[in-house]
Amino acid sequence: METIRDGFDGATTDFKEGLARGTVHEIGHQFNVARVPREHRPAADNVMFGKSLKDVPANQFLFHPDDVSFLRFDHRSPGSRAAAV
Repeated sequence: METIRDGFDGATTDFKEGLARGTVHEIGHQFNVARVPREHRPAADNVMFGKSLKDVPANQFLFHPDDVSFLRFDHRSPGSRAAAV
């Protein structure tokens, strides 16, 4: 997280917000989302945007619908799979 912190140090984004955004983005990588075409998405309308996370508007800082679907159907969760549909 220090690298992420350093990336936001002096940036226009609040440090705590930057740390939170970076954490959510990196957790996305841990769950292997945004696999197509690479590990990032090209548009600044989701948490897995491949460039500066501070460019993603707060109301768009969500996982892409395809990534949500991947998480719901490719990873086991405590609930039943029928509940995720």
